[in-house]
Amino acid sequence: MRDNILKGFDMKFLKFFLIFIILSSCSKISFGEKPKKYDENIAYTQGKEFFGKNKLELRYLYVEGKDKRHLIFYLHGFNRTEEEWAEKNGFGSKYYAVLKNNPNLPEYSVVAISLSNAFMFLEDAPKPYSDDLETLMIKEIVPYFKTKLDVKGEKTFLIGHSLGGYNALSLSMRNPDIFPVVCCISPYTAPFSPWDDDFEETGKKLKMSRNQIFILKTMLSNAFGSKEKWNEYNPFYLLENNDKFPFIVMSSATEDLPGFNWSVNLFAQKLTEKGVPNISCETEGDHWTTCQDIFTNFLKKIAE
Repeated sequence: MRDNILKGFDMKFLKFFLIFIILSSCSKISFGEKPKKYDENIAYTQGKEFFGKNKLELRYLYVEGKDKRHLIFYLHGFNRTEEEWAEKNGFGSKYYAVLKNNPNLPEYSVVAISLSNAFMFLEDAPKPYSDDLETLMIKEIVPYFKTKLDVKGEKTFLIGHSLGGYNALSLSMRNPDIFPVVCCISPYTAPFSPWDDDFEETGKKLKMSRNQIFILKTMLSNAFGSKEKWNEYNPFYLLENNDKFPFIVMSSATEDLPGFNWSVNLFAQKLTEKGVPNISCETEGDHWTTCQDIFTNFLKKIAE
């Protein structure tokens, strides 16, 4: 009977679906929360568009800027939405407060996107999201919004939080000529592989629960499929093997989710040792806090 029920389902997608349900329903191990009230000071526009051969749904929220030279994309974390950018006291709220207090900084258009449940920019997302998300981003999504918002510049810049920070790091480190400056808030930096023998032991040392370790290992191993594919997108591996890099602005938080503060600071240390240009800072707070000057440093670097 079980075989009949599962017949016609893609098992990899089913596992992903189950993980989403578990993460969404268990507050202790959730990577996000429901959208809060919107910031009335942010004049945003919402919509959705379909991209790729499979017409993958992309939900978006954008704030149009006065300076048309460049475009910025915001990539949210796991279990969040594009609406996060317009939340009261959210990252967008902090970003526009910086612009208000620093009128000499350029005001670029910012697009917050959400690719449904296809949440990692892999060469092959799980079915039914079987588009090449990285190519989709570069060849279709970025040009679409440059045209829509009348942006003239060739460069595109990224802001990412949590798993969105991982995506921002991976995209920019794999394509530094296209995404030359990246801003990462408490990013997942992938310091150890789900295929490593000490994955579970390392998780325990970082005070992760057994459920967190199991879900993270299952999610990552299903998403990447092999250690070889993992290495193609892993920021630590890219740092070791690449010759050209984006400028990286990054923050960590003292009371972050288990393992995040340690891994972000370790990545910042490795960046400096490698000689990769970066600005890194640590602040008191949880997973949804960031250093006071992170957006100022990000925008100043873009303007150079």
